[in-house]
Amino acid sequence: MATCTICSATLTSDPASVSGPYGESVPNSTLLESRLSAFLGLTLCTRHFISMVEGNDSRALAPRLTDLKNSAASALSGTQKDIEIDIGGVPHYYTVYPTKA
Repeated sequence: MATCTICSATLTSDPASVSGPYGESVPNSTLLESRLSAFLGLTLCTRHFISMVEGNDSRALAPRLTDLKNSAASALSGTQKDIEIDIGGVPHYYTVYPTKA
């Protein structure tokens, strides 16, 4: 199983398997992996993925999204997908493209 590269929690796609608190290096925690994080190959729990996208993560992972966030529309290909991630009743919206030219 994959682990979050920030908090070392075991990652799962099954909400029923979540256990333990969110936090840094909490032993024996199993947290949800962000679907968008998995799609991008980032291996982050949902909490740390949202933190990174919002610019609140000061770790070295933030540059991994650089070539996605400032791309001109003409450099992107595939069908645009608009994604809503609902965390704690607060919606977060992202636009992604399946491939980058």
